[in-house]
This record gives sequence, C-alpha cells and structure tokens, in this order.
Amino acid sequence: MRKTIILFFIFSFSKILVAQNLVPNSGFDSYSVCPSGSSQVITPPWFVPTGQTGTPDYMNACYAGGQQGAPNNFYGFQVPQSPNGYYGMITYYGGGIEVREYLTAQLTTPLVAGQTYSVGVSVSYSDNFEYATDHFGVYISAAAPTWIGNYSAMNTYTPQVDNGAGNLITDMTNWTLISGTYTAVGGENFVTIGNFYNDANTLISVQNASGLMWGYYYVDDVFVIPTNPTLNVTGNTMLCLGESTTLTATGGGPYQWADSLNQNTILSTDSFLTVSPVSTTTYMTWNNSDTVYTTVHVNLPPVVNLGNDTSFCTGNSIVLNATTVGATYLWQDNSTGNTDFANSAGTYWCAVTLNGCTTTDSINISLLPLPVAPVLASNSPICEGGNLNLTSTFALGATIIWNGPNGWTSTQQNPVITSVTVANSGLYSASVTLNGCTSPVATINVVVNQAPAIPIAGSNSPVCEGGTLNLTAQGAAGALFSWTGPNGWTSLQQNPSIINSIPSQSGNYSVAASLNGCTSQPATISVIVVPASSLTFSVSPDTICKNQSTIVTLTSPIVPLAAYNLYSIPGTILSGSSPGPWTVQYDTAGDFNIIVDGIVGGCSIAPDTQMISVQPAPILSFSTMLTQFCDSALVLFTNNSSGYSSLSWNLGDGAISNDTNPTHTYLPGNYDVSISAVSQFGCSANFTQTNAVNVPFPVQAEFTATPGFQDSLELSSSNILFTNQSQNAVSYHWDFGDSSTSTFISGFHQYADTGSYYVTLIAIGMNGCADTVVHGPWIIVPPVFYFIPNAFTPNHDGLNDLFRVYGSGIESLNLKVFDRWGEMVFESNNIESGWDGSFKGFQLNTGVYVYCATIIFQNGKTEILKGDVSLLK
Repeated sequence: MRKTIILFFIFSFSKILVAQNLVPNSGFDSYSVCPSGSSQVITPPWFVPTGQTGTPDYMNACYAGGQQGAPNNFYGFQVPQSPNGYYGMITYYGGGIEVREYLTAQLTTPLVAGQTYSVGVSVSYSDNFEYATDHFGVYISAAAPTWIGNYSAMNTYTPQVDNGAGNLITDMTNWTLISGTYTAVGGENFVTIGNFYNDANTLISVQNASGLMWGYYYVDDVFVIPTNPTLNVTGNTMLCLGESTTLTATGGGPYQWADSLNQNTILSTDSFLTVSPVSTTTYMTWNNSDTVYTTVHVNLPPVVNLGNDTSFCTGNSIVLNATTVGATYLWQDNSTGNTDFANSAGTYWCAVTLNGCTTTDSINISLLPLPVAPVLASNSPICEGGNLNLTSTFALGATIIWNGPNGWTSTQQNPVITSVTVANSGLYSASVTLNGCTSPVATINVVVNQAPAIPIAGSNSPVCEGGTLNLTAQGAAGALFSWTGPNGWTSLQQNPSIINSIPSQSGNYSVAASLNGCTSQPATISVIVVPASSLTFSVSPDTICKNQSTIVTLTSPIVPLAAYNLYSIPGTILSGSSPGPWTVQYDTAGDFNIIVDGIVGGCSIAPDTQMISVQPAPILSFSTMLTQFCDSALVLFTNNSSGYSSLSWNLGDGAISNDTNPTHTYLPGNYDVSISAVSQFGCSANFTQTNAVNVPFPVQAEFTATPGFQDSLELSSSNILFTNQSQNAVSYHWDFGDSSTSTFISGFHQYADTGSYYVTLIAIGMNGCADTVVHGPWIIVPPVFYFIPNAFTPNHDGLNDLFRVYGSGIESLNLKVFDRWGEMVFESNNIESGWDGSFKGFQLNTGVYVYCATIIFQNGKTEILKGDVSLLK
C-alpha cells in the first residue's frame, strides 16, 4: 500500500474579529474538570468574590444526564447559549434569610479611559424553582469587589448595567439579554455579575409551586466589548497538518502576538506572525486600544486503507471501501463514490479529501485461473433397492463436492448410495476446487427403475383331499411370474393348478413379479388341503343333577380351519365355541343325546354322538304346630319333602337336627327355618321358610303419670294423666286406690277426696299372660289458706284479744313479734296460740309492732311473711 498526502492551500483574507470581547471564558465553556456535583466554580479565571459564601452551580454538556448536565439537570432544562456550559445563580431565597450568589473575572485588558463599551449578560429563569425576580446586573470595577456579609446581597455596589426595577424575568424557554453601554474612566479591570439589591428592593413573584423557595437563574455569555475597535487581523485560518499561515494585523501599532494559552510569551512584535501549528490554536493580538483573538484550525488528513495487494479467482470480484465521514472521493476510473468494484487484474487507487486535506491509497489485484470441470460417470440405470455408484476424474490435488436430488451431497471422489429408491433418480452435479478456485459444474443423469408392485396372490383353498388346487396371481401388465411352494414345487405360470391334491401339499405358496429387469418382493398365501376325517368327543361328567352343567371336549385331532358344531337340546350352551370345549347346562331331568359334527373347506367331518343323564333334585317342604307358653313355645315340625336320601334341619336359633320330624322349644322371637337334602344321585336342594316360627315376647307392665307422686297435690289440682308404657299387651286393668278402676289404655283420673293413693296397672298379653306394676302414693291435700290481721285490741273483752295466724292446710308455723327497737317480744310455734300484747308479764303500750311468720303448708310449700301490726286499746 502506497500513500501520498496532498495539501491544498486555501487562503482566506478576511477580518477575523471586528470587536473583541474582553471577558475571558465569557460563555463558561472552558473548565478545569467536568462538573460532578452542585456548588462548584471550576471555570477559570472566574471566581467568587472574597467574603461571599454563596457558590454558583456550574453545568456542562460533558455531564450528560447528570445533576450538573446540560441541557437537562437538577434545576430544569435549558440549552446553552454558547456551545456547552452555563452557570446557575441564586437571586432570592424565600426562607426568611437573604441569599445571593456572584461571579467575578478579570478582564483580558484594562478598559481605556473615554472608550465606550457594550456590556451585557444572558439569563433564563430555571424551571424547578418558585420565585422570579427583577434585578440582575453587571458591575465593572478597577479592583475585585469584596464582602463581609457572608451570602447576603452586595448592595453597596451598584451595577452599571441592570435589568431594572419591576422588570420580572420569567422566560424559561428562551434566553433574556440584559445589556447596555458603559464609558470607561480608565483602568477598570474586573467584571462581576449577580443581583446587587437587597430583599427590600427586589421584586419577587411565585411562578412555580414546586416547594423550592429560591429565585434561580441560568447565566451565559458575559461580554464587555469596545464599541469602536481599531484592530483587525487577516490571514488563512484553515490549515492541513504540516502547513503554515501568516496572520497580518492592521489598525495601528505597536503590536504584540502571543498564544492565548501562554500570554506571557510574546511571539512577535511585528505587524504579522507566521505559524505552523500542529493542532488548532488561538492566537492573541493587541495594541494600545484593542485585543483580537484569532483561531487557526488544523485539520488532520483522512486515513485511507484499501487493504493489502491480493488475488482472487477469475469471475469473482471484491469491493474496495474508502469510506470516511464527510469526505469526497476520486478513483482511478474517475468514479466519485466511497466504494469501487474490482473484477479484473490491475492497480486500483482512491484519493480521499476531508476538510481540504487529501490522502491517496492504492492496491494491486491479480486473477487466478479456474480448474477444469470433472468427468462424471455412474452404473445407471439400476433397480430400486440396489446401490448407485458414482465416479469422477479431475486434476491432481483438487477437491470435489457432489450435489444431487433431495439435498444429497458428498465430498468423496467416487461416492456410493445404498438401497436407492425412485426418489434418487435425477440430475447429479459436481465441481472441483483447486487453489481456492472452483471449476464449472459437471452433471450426469441417473435413472432408478421402480420394482414391480408385490403381486396379489389367491387360491381356492381350502380344498378337499383329491380335489384341484387353483393358484392365481395379479400384477403389472407385461410382468413375468415365478411361484414356489411346499416339497420343492415351482411354476412359471401366472395361474398354475395342482390336480389330485393331497394333505402334504398344504402350506405357504409364494409368487414374485419381474418387469424391466427388476423383481418385486414376493406375495405369500397359505393353502390347506383338507384330509378326509372323522371326530370323537367326551362328556364329563355324563351324569349330572338338574340345573348343573357338563363339559364337552373333542378327543380326536383338531383339523386346522375346521368349524365344529355342538347340538345339545334341551341343554343350554353356557360357554365355548369351535373347536371347544363347550360348557352345557341342563334345566330339565332326563336322558339326552349330545351330537358334534364339523366342516372344513367345504369338506364334512363325520359326526359323533354321546348320552348324558340329568337327575332331578329333592322336593322340600314342611309345616309347623306351635304350643304357646308365657315366655317360650314348643314347635313340632312335619316334613313334607320327597326324593331325598338324607336331610338336615337348621332351626334358626343355632340349633341343628337330622330328625325327619323334629320338635324344638323357642324363646320369644321370629325364626327362619331351613332344610338341606341330598338325593341318591348326590343332587342337593335347600329350602328356607322365612318367619317359620313366631313366639310372642312376654308382657311388661309400666306407666307414668303427670303430675307425679313425688309432690303433694291440692285437691283442686288432682286430675292426673296416666300414660301407659306397657309392652306386648293387648288389654289393661287400672286400680286408682280410691275404689275407682278403668280399662283405658291411657287417660285422666280425678280424685274426689284428700288422702294417700297407690295406683295399680295389670297388662294382659294375647296368650293370657299378665304383668302388674304399682306406683305411688299420690298425696291429695286440702286447699291452702291463711290470714294475718294488721291490728288487735288485747282488752280482755273476748273480741280480737290475740294477734295470731289464721288458715287451713298448714303443717307448721313459727311467729315472731318485734318492737320498734328490734327486740323480740313474742315467739310461738303453735298455730292455735297468739300474742296477747304483753312481754315478760307486763302489758305493752299502744303502738306499731313488726312480725315475721314462717308457714309450712301440707302441700310442702313454705311462705315467709313480714309486716306491721297495730296494738290498740
């Protein structure tokens, strides 16, 4: 690969900068380190004034997507006005304290007395903060301002350019320019930006209820520019690497030249400067009244690489690629695309031009010859199922690739395809490769003939011994047939016959068809020559009982494919089919013939006959005669059965008897009685009579009453309900103890007088047996009555002289009397006695006394009574 760098000299003689901005890094695009957090001032020569603690926030596109990025950042969204960076500054805080932020930079040259300068700054209201403010200004001074108020407003300084009172800055989408003119007094050397007014003189307005209580603005592009500059610089500012240019200054000397990054080193004091920078460089030119910055751009020549010299096979091509973004192209064939196709031998080159710089690269290409196509051969045509042999001849050292039907491939020189089918027919191709180049393709056609279809074989089998066996074959038209059979038999006829057939000619016969040199798979058919035959069979057992079964089994050899028939009327065939055995059941007694015959291939098999004897089962029945007792019964059984030789009784309560007419004593209950009997031929029978014996249960007398006899009853409440709970009874006799009787089952009885009564119930069963129960006594008492007076007069006139309890039905009494001090003055347990108004032998005074009476009545109830009684005289 050969490269040549061609440098195009483009001369541009134009005025580079008419008016020079004296504010260094005015757009905040140069930084010492990419910002990574808030409150950073990292854009020299800018700094925070001495004594001011508020620190502006620097944002730059280098921190894309971060808190301090641009255009997106923590504070909102704004695209830098200058290419990459800007600051965020606080102009107000709504949290009760005064907060401001400021930035200061030294000008590139002091201001000239009497010179007028254009002064300004661009700001934009931040999206995420609440307050918009009015003041933001630029202050120019000879010395850098200082402050002793921490982060409060530097209100002792008055900005020469300010937004003005009442002019709220609210635009969040665009940048707002704050600018004006200033006439220098001479020697001013610093510029400071910020809000120089305290809270009292700052107008605020809530624009965004975000909760961030700040006035906050993005700041960009600070400028101090002479309005009538006198210095101009001209010269070519676009170079390729290795070129030089001469910059010329006009506008009045003396002049000084320096690299803007190394201003202390003077490069020239002439009106011109010749330079050959290796990278883009900004040069600084100044005289007594102006300063101009001139940037000379150095462009690198494009990198072009078409690759190493190469070769490829005749008929192929390659793509040469010289792509360089933004470049123009010129190829050896005068084409101007970024790529070119090479399909022949020769030298190819491309000249690539980018930013006025050109690089050329070339490549040499040679072509390789193609090998000769191989010579192909095969053993086609072949029959389906055979092996296809493919052969080839070609140049020594070459490799081959075969392709064929159904995606078949091979890299062998002479491949073999085994067990081919018709699907392997078709065109086979091959090519060889030598030195990386592939020959033309050679082809050969292969034919695989399909084998004839398997013929359809048939016969008139089975045939009877001595008959003619006819064989048939159906196959493709024009096919030849070949038969083979038992005992070495063969035939080339399509439909051969064998006369006077014998059983040894039974077996498998095969036939195959041949067509176009290909033979089918054989078809096979089974043939039977039925020998003349007879049959024998056995019946086991040959004597059975009615409703039993016997087994019929062939005892002679079973003839293949024979159908055997069983005739057993009146028996029923339960199971079995040809050639047996059969299970036959007889439900009728008697002697019967069983016949078996058969047929095979239309040839009858001589029948055989056997006899079976079917014996009847015993006929069973009985009757009973019962003698009843109160708690048991005696039963006499009479046997009415016939046709048996022995029998056994199951009497239903666990008892067994072999007597002909047994007798048995039963306890109360219902009993099933069974007879089992066996005839002289061993035929058995069973008979069960359900509830053959029914012995009643004994009578149990019982009753209940409401109310019961546990409590005494007043005569008025003595209508008692008697409920019969007897068992196994049919009639009843009641005696209520008061000379009254009844035969009701259950009912009421009313007592007419007081007294103590026992009640008797006699329950009588169907057999006259009875049971008796007695309950009581029921105590019937008079009605309860009592009276306690509330005053008495113990004056011995025979009237109302005693205080006592009057009543009836009272069993016992306790009476106590107390005076008003709680002292007991009388007590008695006698219902007939009372208080005469005295205590310890002395008559008590007239007054009110308290009594307490405890009464127990004859019906068992108790009353405790308390009250007042007046003693009167």
